[in-house]
Amino acid sequence: MQDNQSKNTSTFQAAIKEALNSEFPWVDSKHKNYTYEIDPDYDDSLGSRIIEKILKDPNPKEKFLQVLDERYTDYISYIQNELYKKVKQGILENSTLQPLTAFEEDMIKSFIQENISVLPPANHFLRQDVLVNLFIDTGDGSYDFSLNPHYPCFYGGRWREPIDGKAGIVWLAKQQGYTKKQLQNALDEGDISNPTGFLQSCRIEEANLSCSMPVISFLVRMKLQKLISINVLMQLSKQYKSNCSYVLLGRETITGLYDPFNGGGGLLGIQLERDVTLPIMYIRSALPDGCDGLSIRSCYGLDEDTYMGTVKEIYASRKLRHIWSNLIL
Repeated sequence: MQDNQSKNTSTFQAAIKEALNSEFPWVDSKHKNYTYEIDPDYDDSLGSRIIEKILKDPNPKEKFLQVLDERYTDYISYIQNELYKKVKQGILENSTLQPLTAFEEDMIKSFIQENISVLPPANHFLRQDVLVNLFIDTGDGSYDFSLNPHYPCFYGGRWREPIDGKAGIVWLAKQQGYTKKQLQNALDEGDISNPTGFLQSCRIEEANLSCSMPVISFLVRMKLQKLISINVLMQLSKQYKSNCSYVLLGRETITGLYDPFNGGGGLLGIQLERDVTLPIMYIRSALPDGCDGLSIRSCYGLDEDTYMGTVKEIYASRKLRHIWSNLIL
């Protein structure tokens, strides 16, 4: 009796598979598994606040997948139900079984739930462009970024007052091949029109500051997948106290001094002469515009084209490389 029931069960499962293979050419039965990835609308995207939640989670990879599961829960149930109806119809059209028993109907439902993975369109969202502000803290964050303003004003220092070596603008100058003294001498010359090169552009950036706590800011455009990778590397670098990882930015990157706490800043016109090797440990935040303080786009009225894809490389230190590769998408 059990042999006959087992034989009937195997026969019916074969009928289910046959119905799937004949009815749905998009079903991939490789490895005896069926997968179906949901086809998204071309303009489907994740909002900045959702991306922020993903990036701030202790495990951004798992949070991203959770967000998609929650987003498509109802649609996944709908797809599974439609599969059940069509498989049932396909079996009835090619079988003498009329109608199916409750046991057989449950077998179809169980087979679909256990063997067919209906997947959210993860790759579609990972390829989504995100407008990102990279805010830098080289140690000047401990001083509320008040070390960066140079010229005398209600929030600045005294005339020709020495620049503090912990100021982010000093770190950036050294990245561009200049010394603190060369930067100091250039800034002491005051404002200038039609600046050329890094030092002259720093003079006009500083002279036009409208705020007291300006942060070195890089405006970049990148895929969500790359943004998640950077944030995971930031978390790991802090957790394992590893200081060797970095992001390489092209010299075309829009760069300037911006105050995300109050809005405003310089002209966002610092002219880079070299690519910037940005240590991961110096990144205060790498979030969509408006997710760390006030939005630069709103304050300056910038369009999306201001943000360019100038991230050339994300380098994980040897200590973190293996762990990092398992935590990114």
